[in-house]
This record gives sequence, C-alpha cells and structure tokens, in this order.
Amino acid sequence: MACLHNAIIASTAALSGDEEINHGDTEDTKEFIAQRTQSRCFRGRFSGSVGAFQFSSVPSVSPWFFFRDRLYRRRRVGYTRRDHAKGAYQMNKIERVRAVLRGEAVDRVPAGFWFHFDPEFAGGEAMARRHLTYYRAADPDIMKVMNDTGYAPIGTLQVRAPGDWRRLEPTPLSDPLFQSHLDGLKRIVDAIGDEVLVMTTCFNPFHEAVAVIRASDPRAQGGEVHARDVLLEQLRSDPEPVLGALQVMAEDQARLYRACITEAGAHGIYFSAQGGERDLMTDEEHARFFKPYDLHVLNALSGVAEFVVGHFCGKGVNLERFRDYPVQMANWAHQSGNLSLTEGRELFGGIAILGGLDERGPLVYGPREALRAEVQAALDAMGDRCFMLGAGCTVPSDIDVANLVYARSLLAR
Repeated sequence: MACLHNAIIASTAALSGDEEINHGDTEDTKEFIAQRTQSRCFRGRFSGSVGAFQFSSVPSVSPWFFFRDRLYRRRRVGYTRRDHAKGAYQMNKIERVRAVLRGEAVDRVPAGFWFHFDPEFAGGEAMARRHLTYYRAADPDIMKVMNDTGYAPIGTLQVRAPGDWRRLEPTPLSDPLFQSHLDGLKRIVDAIGDEVLVMTTCFNPFHEAVAVIRASDPRAQGGEVHARDVLLEQLRSDPEPVLGALQVMAEDQARLYRACITEAGAHGIYFSAQGGERDLMTDEEHARFFKPYDLHVLNALSGVAEFVVGHFCGKGVNLERFRDYPVQMANWAHQSGNLSLTEGRELFGGIAILGGLDERGPLVYGPREALRAEVQAALDAMGDRCFMLGAGCTVPSDIDVANLVYARSLLAR
C-alpha cells in the first residue's frame, strides 16, 4: 500500500510540474484507498500511474483571489506561485462548477462521481467521516452526499392494499432519521463547504413509495421490480389513498430538503427522479401519478437551493416527461437506451449536462485506452461549456477510487 501511495504522489507531481497540493494524509484516507485497491473492480486492468492525485493541503493564497467570489473565501486548488508569475488563472472548484451552471467559460471541464457507502456510514458522524475520506481520496469538483439514512415509514408502515396508505402520517423534521442526515450533512459542509459545492441526494416520492411496499413484504419475489408493479396496480385500481400518501411524502421531502439547505448549509440538491421508463407506465400515468409530487418537492426548493441537479434514472427513459422540471443541470445514462448527450441538451433547452461515462463500463473495468476514448467522445460531443463529466448513475461501491482520479486527470489542460 505504501507503494501505491508513493506512486500516487509521484504521478501527481509529474503531471502538475509544480508544488504539491495537500489534502491531509490521514489514516482514514490511507485505509479507504487500501480497501478500494483490493476491490474486485478494475484490479489488474489499469496499469501505470493513477493520475493527478495526492493527499495534501492547499497552501494559503494571497487575499486578492477571494474578491472573485464575495459569498465564500475559497482555497485555490492547484494554484501555485509559478501560475501566478505566468499570469495564469486557474479556477477553484466552486468557481468552475458555478461557471458550468451559468454557461460560462471554464479553465477545464469539471468532474464528479459517486457511489453508495456501507450501511454503517448511513448517518451522523460516521456518514460525514466516510464522505470526507472519499472526498480527500477522489478530489471531485463537486461533492454529492449520498442519502442512505432512510425514511421513517419504510419498514414501519405495512402496505398490502391501497387503503393501507391512509395510515401514513407526516414525518416531522425532528424524526431521528431526518436529524441523522442533517447532522452528517452539516459536518460535511462545515469541513469542506468553503472549497467545493455540496449537494445532497433526494429520492423522489415514487422511489420512497416503492421502498415502503418492498419493506412491507420483504420475502416477495422480484424485489424492487415487484414492488413497482404493486404500486402501479394500486394506483390503477384505487388511486385516491395512494395519491394522498404521495402528497404526504412530497411534503415530508420538501421539509427535509429545504432544511438541508437552510440548516445544514448544503448548496444544492441532487434530485433522483425515478419512474421514467417507457415500459413501466404510460406518459399519461406518469403525468397523473408522479409528476405533480416531484414538482411539489422541486418547487419547494426554488429560491432556497442554489441549484438542483435532475437525475433521470433508468433504462429506456422517456426524458420528455422531465423536460419542464425546474432543474439547472440534467443527468442520465445515455448508454442505456436513452437520448444521447447532445439530444438531451437540446431537449432540456441548453441547461448544463452531467454525464458522458458508462457507470458499468471502462470507468470501472478498464482498460485505460477505452476510458480515454470515452472521455474524449464526451468532450467532442459536448465541448467545454455547460458540461460536467460524470457517470450516468452511481458507480459500483467497490470501485477503485484511483479509476475516478484517473478519469478526472484526463481533463487537465
């Protein structure tokens, strides 16, 4: 493991040709890298250096830099005295992502990737610690916080018939699961919110309703697919109590995710909109059963969140269903029978796009030549404005983080 660590430091110095940037060589970070390099994914597929990556701490910078952003005092990631002498201007992470959201020029295309962590890191201090360890290791341009903390009705409300949904009560913000997520999120923002934009994950009411049904009968065959079918059967046969429950869930989510901004200090929300698959339901059913509740949450975030990323999850998704969702960046898996990146950009009216890489492709399994080609294809298609490199969905939890670092290093100019 010491060899890997030294190789990472050496490759970064070779790529940067300048002073080291320090993100804190902590024991947690070393342990995290050790776990990931022993994962089944990618082992033995990528040879050579792992790209611009090291564990370090950004040196302080002269105060004139901070006038570029009056809201925050940002550390200059990668900016060195030699850059200053040459007159070069290198954006920090916050400036870079905000420029993408505004459609402005960037010094390089930003990148961000994410995956689910183990259940023991679902909330509170443990959640913050694991996210921060990942951040120090992967050094993404944006920090997405996973919300695996849970939702109180899942596992407590038993739904076997449409009428059972009438027993759903609102979940207050004081609920322990909500508070655990807010606590972990605030710790993350307090630690790194001055150097990177932090967004937390919101799963839409459709996803939460499916989870309630799945937990009501965990022995049922088919898992999530079966639970989705049951939910739709209930909506088609007796919609009134189910729609009432979806409204309660939407109000719960609006309450929680506004607090993620106003109380925990997150900058944005990553809104995972599930239920867009063509073969799951008709467009009319989506517009009646699910879209109003998605929009309830999104409208509640308007004027509160700095930005919302709309993630439109699934294969064979009809992105037209989400065309008028009030989001500032869109993300979907274009390799999964969905629109291409350029087609999606046109559909969404030119807003920023996040994606380009297959979450089960070369980013995970290699080889590097294929990953370089995939990155280049995305850049050729999208250019360097209104675009952030990422995967179409979450990558496998046991991915080698060095793969993500290497993908990001390909964007360096």
